[in-house]
Amino acid sequence: YWKFNHEEILRPHIGEQETLEVAKVLEDIYANNSIRVQLNTLDLTPEQIANVRFFTAIQDFKIDINARVNPFELYQLQPDFFNSGKILDNDLLIDEFLSKLGAEAQRDKRKRWMRASAGLLQEVYGGSAFNIYKVHSGDVLEIKKALAEPDTYGFSQKKADMFLRDMADLEVWQYKKNIEAINVMSDKNTMRIALRTGILQFRIPLLASYLDVYCYQYALVDK
Repeated sequence: YWKFNHEEILRPHIGEQETLEVAKVLEDIYANNSIRVQLNTLDLTPEQIANVRFFTAIQDFKIDINARVNPFELYQLQPDFFNSGKILDNDLLIDEFLSKLGAEAQRDKRKRWMRASAGLLQEVYGGSAFNIYKVHSGDVLEIKKALAEPDTYGFSQKKADMFLRDMADLEVWQYKKNIEAINVMSDKNTMRIALRTGILQFRIPLLASYLDVYCYQYALVDK
């Protein structure tokens, strides 16, 4: 019943006046500023940045990967954390990396993804995430397909989109084709902001915690 009737029950719509008021505030903030991911990359090289984001993107679930430590600082402390060859040779290195991130939950899955993604880099991309762009000729859709469709390397469509977005925002890659295919799904925090500001409204009151459940209502709100 919920599958076929959730949209009619919730009947989402945009609060035009509320949206206009928020837009005016954002216009003042971003009129002279770029809208992009703000990450402190500590002057790492583009290749180093690509490897850091590649291996942290797959761990970006159930935790805030930036809460405990800046991942780019981790590279400076221990570059081997982001070296695909070292990862495949040293299982304890993966454990240490996950502990530094605070990624304790579902460790078996996280370790499996680290090994699989490191193997992918070794087999296809010369050991470095930086080479993904060149191998796929800067085509966003081809990169997303290679990372997310096998369901092996820890990259969901959302994580692949986040990785691709960050590579553009951090000026590591400049895509040549299908850049419009980068579509990062809204997270629950973005949804909460939309609900609390009145940008997004429903026929009936909707608890923000309701959006923690990845079901039809989550996809509807993201849409």
